[in-house]
Amino acid sequence: MMKSFYNIDEVLNYRRHCPQKNCGHGIFGDVMTLTYEERGRTAGFTIGDSTLIVDCASNKIVSYSETQKLSAVYGIGSGSVHGLGPNRHLWTLSNNGTDMFALHMSCNKCSLYGFTVQVAVSLKQGTLLGLHLNSEFTSVKQGAKVHKINNVYAVDPGITEMTIYHEHLSSQHPPLDKVQLPLIPLDVDNPEKALERIKKLLVFL
Repeated sequence: MMKSFYNIDEVLNYRRHCPQKNCGHGIFGDVMTLTYEERGRTAGFTIGDSTLIVDCASNKIVSYSETQKLSAVYGIGSGSVHGLGPNRHLWTLSNNGTDMFALHMSCNKCSLYGFTVQVAVSLKQGTLLGLHLNSEFTSVKQGAKVHKINNVYAVDPGITEMTIYHEHLSSQHPPLDKVQLPLIPLDVDNPEKALERIKKLLVFL
């Protein structure tokens, strides 16, 4: 079952620092920037051509705009569009219905830990409709090999994927090996424990 978050604040507090030993760096979102004000903080999301500003406590949309030759600004909940440009060269959020996008949170220092949140948003209702933990990964280095253990919760039943990379090869290089297993509890503070359990299971597969 996927973990749900009440608001963006709860997402940010899920893992504030990288749990990898000898790291402890902050965890940051790939499409998100934070702004701190007296009334609280807001999160800015860049999705394709769309820029979305959301209140971190209430999940309410503060503003929404599109980057085009002519800027388009939508009135939240009103369905009105002002200054719509002729060309949409990137994906934009729909003014009706519900859109989904992925928020990837990770350590940009060691790159050995991260998680992905599935975000549901409705411009018409002017709010985020859901925040769910899609997946979470940690990694173990053994010699020149990096074992990436990724738990995927968005499928039913959940699965655990282990991908082995060579530390000194480009991330575009094919992995040395990849296996998929039934979901295994992921102790991000002790990833070696999960790795040993996977190795024991592989003996019987």
